[in-house]
Amino acid sequence: MKRVEAIFKPSKLSAVRDALDQIGIVAIVVEQHRPKLKIAVVVVDGKAEQVVRAIESAASA
Repeated sequence: MKRVEAIFKPSKLSAVRDALDQIGIVAIVVEQHRPKLKIAVVVVDGKAEQVVRAIESAASA
């Protein structure tokens, strides 16, 4: 199991959630991390890279 954490602008949350939903990740933990948001996702080892790429793509678009 791997824990993936990311910090990004609050305006990108819906895009990140959509991207994670598309790859089958529906449970995430979201917390305020001044002035940005921090999310955490726990996934199996083989899916960690896919999650990281999905978050990076959605948060930077």
